[in-house]
Amino acid sequence: MGSYGYYSGNNNIAEEKRNEFTERVIKILGYGGMMEFDEEVRLFGKEISLLKPVRLEGNEDIHVHYNYFEDDFWEDVYYDPQEAWFDTEKIGSAEYCAVVTAVYMLYELYDDMAGCTWSDSEAAGSEYVGWINHLFGTSYSMEKRFRIWEYMEKFTRVSDDYRKLGFIPSELTFLAGGTELADVFYIKNGTSTLTPDTVRIGTYPYDVYSCKSAIQKYLETSTEKNGIPVIWDLIKMDKGQRATVEDSALQEIAAYSFILPARVIVYLSAELTDKDFWDCWKVLKDEVYHDEKMKQYESDEVKKTRMELCRAPIAPVKTADFLRIDYPAFFYHTPEELKGKPKYMLTDDDRLYWWDGTDEVVISESMDNWLKELAQRHRDIMKNYPCPTDSSIDFLESFINLIADTNEYYKRIYLFGDMFYEFLKNGNKKEYISAIELFRILVEENKEDGKIIERMKYSWTMTSRNVTHNIGRLRVKRYLSVMANPVLRKSYFGF
Repeated sequence: MGSYGYYSGNNNIAEEKRNEFTERVIKILGYGGMMEFDEEVRLFGKEISLLKPVRLEGNEDIHVHYNYFEDDFWEDVYYDPQEAWFDTEKIGSAEYCAVVTAVYMLYELYDDMAGCTWSDSEAAGSEYVGWINHLFGTSYSMEKRFRIWEYMEKFTRVSDDYRKLGFIPSELTFLAGGTELADVFYIKNGTSTLTPDTVRIGTYPYDVYSCKSAIQKYLETSTEKNGIPVIWDLIKMDKGQRATVEDSALQEIAAYSFILPARVIVYLSAELTDKDFWDCWKVLKDEVYHDEKMKQYESDEVKKTRMELCRAPIAPVKTADFLRIDYPAFFYHTPEELKGKPKYMLTDDDRLYWWDGTDEVVISESMDNWLKELAQRHRDIMKNYPCPTDSSIDFLESFINLIADTNEYYKRIYLFGDMFYEFLKNGNKKEYISAIELFRILVEENKEDGKIIERMKYSWTMTSRNVTHNIGRLRVKRYLSVMANPVLRKSYFGF
C-alpha cells in the first residue's frame, strides 16, 4: 500500500524566501527521520549499508527514500533547493507519509492564495501545523482554510465532488459557518427547504429565498432567449448599470445583486432551469460583479469570536507525538505470543540520535537507567580488556561481520555513516573497542526477544509493528543511535 501526497495550490516560493524555506524543509525531513544510504560497504564477503541523514550540501539536490522510524523504504523524495521545488511519488501511510505531508503543509503556509495539503483524498489536519510551530517557534494558524468559497471555487471541479469540505480540519469544523458555507450547501443540495414557513426575515436564508422568488417570477414571464441570457448579462454589469435597468421584474433581481454575491443569482438561476451551477460559473466567474455590500447576518460578538478562534495559532505538537502511529491496521496479525503486551508506540527513546540537551528529546527515566547500566558495563569491559593486539584490518573485519550478522538476524539494522568511519579511525582505542564488544553482547542478549522478527509476513509494511519494532531489535537500534550521537555518548560513556 502507498499513498500520494501533494499540495493543490501555488508551490512557487518567492526567491527572497527560498533560503528560509529550504532550511525549514531540511529540518522537517531531518527531524522526521528521512534519510538516504550514503554508501554500501562490501568487504570480507559481507555487505553493510550506511545511513546518511538529510544535509544541505551547497545547492545540490536532495534525494531520500528511507525513514529511520518507520524502518522502511518508499519511492524517492526529491528537493531542489535552488528552485524550492519538492516532489514525491508513493509515500506509504506511516512516518514517511507524515513527514512528507508536513513539507507540503509548509508550502501551504507560505502561500497567500487558497491551497490545501492532501495525502491521497484526505486533507492534512492541524497537527501538521502544530509540528511546524513546534520545530520553528512559529504561530501559524489554519485561518486560510476558512476561506470556504475560495477553496470550493478553486478545487471542487478537480474531482467533481465536494470533498465533503474536508479541507476544514475536523477538530475546527465548529468554526465553519456563515454565508459562504450556506452557499456551498445550497449549490450541492438545492434550496427546496427554503419556504415562507422556514425562513425568518432578516436572515441570510430569507434573502436567498426572496432572490429566488424574484428570479422565478422573471423567468415565468420570459422566453428561453431573453430569460437566462438576460440575467447573465445583468450580473456582468457594474452597480450603476444594474441600478438603471428598465424591466421591472429584472429590477427586483438587480436589487438583490446589491446585497448578495453574483454566485447566489447564478446557483438559483441554474437550479430553476435545471442547469449545472459549476458549468455556468466556469464561464461567468471572471466577468461577474463584485461590488455588493453584504449585510452582517451574525452579531458583532459572534463574528469577533469566530475570527479570533480561526486566527488562533495551532498549539505546538512535539516531534515524538506527531510521529506516533496508532492506526489499528499497523497491528493486524500480531502473533499470539505478543498478545497482551503493549503496542509499540514511538517515543523520545527512539530519537536518541537527535538528542541535543534541549527538550526536543527528553530521555525517559527507564532509558536513563538503561544507559547508565550500559555505561557501567562499558567501563567494566574497558577495565578488563587487554591492550589491543589486533591489526586495523582484523578490527575492520570483525566490525563488518558483526554489523552484517546483526542485520541478518534482527533485520534493517544500519549504522550511521559518520559513526562507522569514526569507529574505524579509532579502532585501536579501548573506548571504541569496548563499545563494539558491548554491542556484541547486547546482540546476543536480545536474540530471544528479537527472534519474533521471523514471524514477519509478506512485507515489512504488512507485518504487525509489534513484530517489526520488537523490544529486542529496538534495544540494538537504540544503542547504535547513542553511539552515533557524540554529545549524548560522551555524557554517558565518556568518549
